Amino acid sequence: MKRILTVLLCTLLMVFTACGTNGGSSGETSASQLQSSDSSLSQDTQEFSEESPASKETSLSAEVPIPQDYLPFADFMTPGDFENFCLREGFRPNVAIQSPNGEKMIFYRQEEGQPTDLWVVEKESQPQLVLSSEKQLSQNSIKSAMWYNDGTVLLIIGYRDGAVSPGGDVYRLDMSSTTLHLLYRPEAERAQVVAMRVEDQCLIAEIALYDEEYDSFVTETRTIPLLVENAAISRYTQDLLDEDVAGIAVISPEEPEAATVDVLDLDASGTSIYIVPRYAGSDIRLYSVKPVEEGFVNSGWINAVYNTSDDYILRLNTALPQDIPAVKVVIDCFDMHGEFLVSHDGAEGVSVRPIR
Repeated sequence: MKRILTVLLCTLLMVFTACGTNGGSSGETSASQLQSSDSSLSQDTQEFSEESPASKETSLSAEVPIPQDYLPFADFMTPGDFENFCLREGFRPNVAIQSPNGEKMIFYRQEEGQPTDLWVVEKESQPQLVLSSEKQLSQNSIKSAMWYNDGTVLLIIGYRDGAVSPGGDVYRLDMSSTTLHLLYRPEAERAQVVAMRVEDQCLIAEIALYDEEYDSFVTETRTIPLLVENAAISRYTQDLLDEDVAGIAVISPEEPEAATVDVLDLDASGTSIYIVPRYAGSDIRLYSVKPVEEGFVNSGWINAVYNTSDDYILRLNTALPQDIPAVKVVIDCFDMHGEFLVSHDGAEGVSVRPIR
């Protein structure tokens, strides 16, 4: 009997020992698996963190899609400069037109019922505001624009408000002086220029003529000469006027009758010269000059007259150093350009040398 109990006790002890051993193995395996899992997770996290900088670098250095409205500006501004300009000025231009020589571009935002500012940008330069809607008074919305040459822009400017179509009057903008000249205004009360083109130094304007209710219109075409000869030019010899001359200078002339005469007194000597632009709508600029090895250069600004009327003359009163030009007169009108150097010659009083 004792022997039987002894065998049973030994058997039970072996069973318990085996269970404890199996439990320990199971626990060790679970810990090992957990450790392995943690190691795997740690390895995965490390690989992600190692890839993240590369991913970020790739994302930042990847080519960013360029907005369509930037493309016309690619030769003039970087995408960043374009975006900075739009943020600073608070608008995105939707009209951009390059000058004939490709060195400048005008741009603006054409938006119904909104005033329009006109900007210009040159290569490697910042955009400049050349025409503010505040200058255009009640007609402050640009309806259409085109370059006439590299220094002149033609604009159709109309009213911002109202139900009358996309039209207005035609203006000429001198880009160097940023002066705006009224070039053509339709004669009829309910007429607007809606399109324009240039042919043979003439403006071909398409005009909409509205009925009294502004419900419907018919279109007509007008041909307007861009170069209209100044009536005052006929008072002086025509022999001085070649086809490419922008104006003449007349020394100590008789007082012209029925002419619009501006007098610029640079001193009280009484010595005078008449500057007569060949064409109405000319700009006249006066500079002081100084001699250099190559000739003469501008040394200062004296005065200017913009958009001269018909029958216009500028009388310049000045005493000048003998034989040394001290004043330069510049006349511009569309493609016409003329320059004169004015000096005292010791005998006749004033000498004028045209510069072609």
